[in-house]
Amino acid sequence: MKSKTERRDDALDVLKGEDQNLVELFEQFFGSTGSGVTARTRHGNLGKQLIRRMAVREAARDHLADALVTTTLSDVSRRFFQDTTRRRQAIDHIEDMSRGIQGLYLNTHQDFDGAVADLCDIVKPEIAWELESAIPLVESAIPAEHRTRIFRSARYIRKHAPITLNPEGPKWYEHSGIISRFLTIWGHLRSLPRANPSQRV
Repeated sequence: MKSKTERRDDALDVLKGEDQNLVELFEQFFGSTGSGVTARTRHGNLGKQLIRRMAVREAARDHLADALVTTTLSDVSRRFFQDTTRRRQAIDHIEDMSRGIQGLYLNTHQDFDGAVADLCDIVKPEIAWELESAIPLVESAIPAEHRTRIFRSARYIRKHAPITLNPEGPKWYEHSGIISRFLTIWGHLRSLPRANPSQRV
C-alpha cells in the first residue's frame, strides 16, 4: 500500500513509460520478420501488443493535452494537439487490419507491416520530442505534490484507453469514465484473438 506521502503514478508517467516501451517495441517488431511459423507468430504478437500500447499512449496524451491547456505549459498542450487526425487515422487503420485475426496471419492478404511503418514515421518524432523536451519540462514545472490534482492516475488511463479510435479526434465519450471503460473492454473482446498472455499490456 502506498503511503500518503508517496506519489501515485499518473498520466505523465504513463506517457513516459509507453514512449520508452514503444521505442523498443518498434525495433523488435521490425527486427522480428521471418517466414517460419514461430517467427510470424512472434511478429504478430508484437503487432498486437503495439496496438494496445499505442491506445494507452493516445489516452495519456489526450488527457495531458486537456490538463495542461490552462497552465503555463499551454505551448506543450498545443503541441500535443498537433497532427491528431493523421496519427489516429494510422492507429485506427492497423487496429482495423488486426481485428479478429491471429498474429500469425496479420500480413496475409494485407500489408500490415507497411501500415505499422507509416504509423512509426508519424509517432517516432513525437516520442523523441516528448522524452527529450516535453516530459522533462512538465516534470520540472509542476511539483510532484501538485500532479495528483492535475493529472489522472495511471490506473485510470490504462483502464479507459479504447483501442478503436475515432480518426477525426477524441470524442466526448472517450472522456466519459463509464463509456470509455466499456469501449476499452469491448475493443479488447472484439479484437480477439489477442497476443499471447505473456505479451499483453
